[in-house]
Amino acid sequence: ADIGRKLVSHLHSVLLQAQVKTLMKEENLQEGMELEEHMRAIAATKIAIIVFSKSYTESTCCLFQLEKIIECFETFGQIIL
Repeated sequence: ADIGRKLVSHLHSVLLQAQVKTLMKEENLQEGMELEEHMRAIAATKIAIIVFSKSYTESTCCLFQLEKIIECFETFGQIIL
């Protein structure tokens, strides 16, 4: 879990330095963003970078997000890394 947090934190930092707008689950949901708003934000992105943790399947929210990303890939051709 610690390695994953470090990886995601580093990736987030590098993307921000490159002036790439990011959307991270923990960050935005804690600021009061509703799940529905988060799903709309996912649909509006051009690229999704997915970092799987060992316990991601234990989170319904993570599974909904993954489902939305796959739906956007199939419907709009969103790039998934």
